[in-house]
Amino acid sequence: ESVAGSSGGSTTVIQFATNDFYCVDTNGYVEVDLVRIGELQQAATVRFECSSLSAIAGKHFEQLDGEVTFAPGEYVQHVRIRVFPSPVWQPTIAFTIKLLQDEASSMSKHFNVANVNILHVEPYPTAKITSTEHDATVAHTAQSLLRSRLILLREFCLKWLLFSPV
Repeated sequence: ESVAGSSGGSTTVIQFATNDFYCVDTNGYVEVDLVRIGELQQAATVRFECSSLSAIAGKHFEQLDGEVTFAPGEYVQHVRIRVFPSPVWQPTIAFTIKLLQDEASSMSKHFNVANVNILHVEPYPTAKITSTEHDATVAHTAQSLLRSRLILLREFCLKWLLFSPV
């Protein structure tokens, strides 16, 4: 039940191995698996296209449209799509890859569209803070804390002087 194609009179079905694929943005690519079911004696071809969702083509992944050809006897193929590391932390983002219908294909509802989820695995925001930045942040925090305590002490002393009996 997906893209069913006939090549030279034989029937074959080409579909994604799953509806969801995952990768880490620093891996550099994601590999999407296609599976061919049915008669394997003939070559079979299917076209595909990528579409942006929360992941934007050209910014988070390489816009890739093309075709995959299964040689006689082949039942698994892969599409490798480049993903780009993000310079800033962000939650999981996604794009879709869709198998396209052509003259030799018929389309059904299942396994002809897959989501590709790009994970950002660095913890927020600590991974982006270097030890120098961390030391500067700690020093700034300590300085701010000391300043606020001095202000509170000064206010207390002023109130004590103003309201204490002479």
